[in-house]
Amino acid sequence: MNINIFNKNEKPYFHIATNEKIFNQLYEATCKNFKNYSKKFVTIIEGKKCRNEKKLFQELANKLSFPNYFGNNWDALNECFNDLEWLDCEQYVLFINDLDTMFKNKQENLKIFLDILVNTTIEWNEGREYDHFTAAPLPFHIVFYSESKASHDLLLSQIHLESIMFLQDF
Repeated sequence: MNINIFNKNEKPYFHIATNEKIFNQLYEATCKNFKNYSKKFVTIIEGKKCRNEKKLFQELANKLSFPNYFGNNWDALNECFNDLEWLDCEQYVLFINDLDTMFKNKQENLKIFLDILVNTTIEWNEGREYDHFTAAPLPFHIVFYSESKASHDLLLSQIHLESIMFLQDF
């Protein structure tokens, strides 16, 4: 995979690494590539830390520097994901490690989270309009690591096929 795909606001927006080594190599290469650019943002969300809503919200708030007014609920998450003005970047890549361990016993929460991610990537990549404010399209990509067929099936059911790329090597 060529990491320059992250520089474009075109599909696929979602990338699924089926191998931890590939995921880690891609993350490291992206960090190295973004290192000298203050307007490019990359972070890794640790799925193992996100076994329930509260812990997911904490992990995201920490890694994305959410403002103090973040309400620790799904609506507030959606609002913060679609704002991110405090980061002041022109490109975003979120790596989500160990998707298989997120919400282990509450699959419906994982579906809600994925739905928010789908809407977020569409808004960022296609541009956003709020009342009298229009935001230009900016690249926003998400890379998942999962070896589980069940997780792959869930992703395929939540995300349009043309928006997904499975990563076999790097």
